Amino acid sequence: MRRKSNDYPIGLAGHVVRSLLFRTGQYERLGRKFWRPTTEAPYIHQLYSRHVEMFDGIPTDFADPTYNAMIGPESINCSAIEETITAIDNAWVEPSRCQVIGPDGRLVRRSLTHRVVPVYPSAFRYAMHGKGVALPEAVVYDGYHGTNFYHHLVDMLPIIELLFERSGLPRDIPLIVNRWLVESRFFAYLYQRSPAFAALNWRIQEPGEWLRVGRLYRLDPPPYVHASLARSRALYGHLSEPKGRRVFLSRDSKRYGRGIRNEAEVAALLATHGFETVYAEHLTLEQQQALFEEITHLVALQGMGMAQMIFMDWPQGHILELTPRDRITSEYYWQGWTQGVRYYDVHTGTEMDEAGQYEVDLDRLEQGVQRMLNHPPDKRRYGETLID
Repeated sequence: MRRKSNDYPIGLAGHVVRSLLFRTGQYERLGRKFWRPTTEAPYIHQLYSRHVEMFDGIPTDFADPTYNAMIGPESINCSAIEETITAIDNAWVEPSRCQVIGPDGRLVRRSLTHRVVPVYPSAFRYAMHGKGVALPEAVVYDGYHGTNFYHHLVDMLPIIELLFERSGLPRDIPLIVNRWLVESRFFAYLYQRSPAFAALNWRIQEPGEWLRVGRLYRLDPPPYVHASLARSRALYGHLSEPKGRRVFLSRDSKRYGRGIRNEAEVAALLATHGFETVYAEHLTLEQQQALFEEITHLVALQGMGMAQMIFMDWPQGHILELTPRDRITSEYYWQGWTQGVRYYDVHTGTEMDEAGQYEVDLDRLEQGVQRMLNHPPDKRRYGETLID
């Protein structure tokens, strides 16, 4: 059973009921019937907007045909984004995920959604919330995204840069987070590591506590901007220095379904080139940060652990991503490009079987590793593209 100290996560019985509602489609039907999402209303005011092309000039020519067919169109489709600051008058903030509800009961902001089904607040708790706790003004920061390290880095921490650099809002304005997020491992680790992060005016929303904010600000920065990622990286400070370590970042199959079926052969091949096999899930966050600060060459399975490339020495970072053919994504390449790592390449394996396992072609991997290790030190490479 999960923790009982917050409305979400919920107890075992609640998970059973929620799972049943999800599987039968009742959760989405009930949510859509009760909640009316809106982006335009008399109480919603856009205060600031800036157009950003995140991937202007990004190389999209890779040797792997499967990845190459995806990355170009995906980068074009996702490049353009509006950085915005929005004010909502007399808004409610519910405690489970810090979702925003307008004074007329319409859902203004939905937290990170389920892969298939949108996530809605509890209609019952909304009906029973009473007067709530009043705040004159605040920024809604996060109640869910940051429990995933990747979203913590690229979606949430950039809010701080936007707040300080371009919002014009007071630096001591309250930032609303719920108790669950504050106690989550990624938020808690940065809070402990960074005096600057800890010194922000965090307004912790307790379980069952509804907030009524006279003017609530929503800050939506673009996720992939070099200066923003650099500022986020700086919050953590340094634990170690680059030591030229070569690491194969795999996944513990006893804890995670998705992984490489021929992992032993892959690890043995990489060991001949000086790569050590590491499982991030076996390390503390502090150990993970120190490890990535020492790495210059990384071969990694696609997954959340790759987000920790943010701790590498960017100009010396060499990365080879391994991914199943039926689950290719662009996010980690986008992060690597935005950081300005020296080398990034991607190899797709077979499709996953029912257990989430896939195979990597050893001959292609050998070729990829040789190319990465022999990359000229005075150039950057992204797939097939060399940059002076």
